[in-house]
Amino acid sequence: MIYLHPVLGGCAVALMLWLGAQGIRARHPRPYAPASRRRHRAVGKTSMVLVVLAACTGAASVHFLRSDLELSRSLHFWLGTGAALCMAGLAWTGPQIHQDPDSKRLHPVMGWTALVVGALTATLGMGLLP
Repeated sequence: MIYLHPVLGGCAVALMLWLGAQGIRARHPRPYAPASRRRHRAVGKTSMVLVVLAACTGAASVHFLRSDLELSRSLHFWLGTGAALCMAGLAWTGPQIHQDPDSKRLHPVMGWTALVVGALTATLGMGLLP
């Protein structure tokens, strides 16, 4: 049970990386762009759910299984929270990309930010493993 959070977090970062690649492919005027756009849109929701599950299992594991850690006392916690907030922003801006030019500019920046912060969170989390 104690390793559920790190496995979910690692899967979330891997999925975010793949999702970012699909997003980049979707922006190019190539024959594969529509399929990449569909995959990006479809898997984006799954990625958001996975990030939220990773955050919840992390908090639960610290609370119930790790008496040696305090929940909000680590950079890992705050960066993970930031990555989850970025993912929430992506879920909010994604559907508005075609109607709002600000969302179209902000969405990829937030995506890269979520990916970088998520990867840094995972790296710092490795030092917290029992």
